[in-house]
Amino acid sequence: PIRIDGIEARGLNEELELIVDRTPRFGHLARSTPELIVERLSKLAKGPRRDVYLKILENLSRMRH
Repeated sequence: PIRIDGIEARGLNEELELIVDRTPRFGHLARSTPELIVERLSKLAKGPRRDVYLKILENLSRMRH
């Protein structure tokens, strides 16, 4: 078994800043900070760059489920 614990980045606020819960959660696979950073970039980007970030997010989401 793999021990899963740590703080969780829950999402992005209206200013696209990370919302972090610093209370450790055990046995819970949270969204990663890099995943949320890519989400932020996808919301800020335009044109083909946005499409690239959205594709990365799609792949990250698929890997989590």
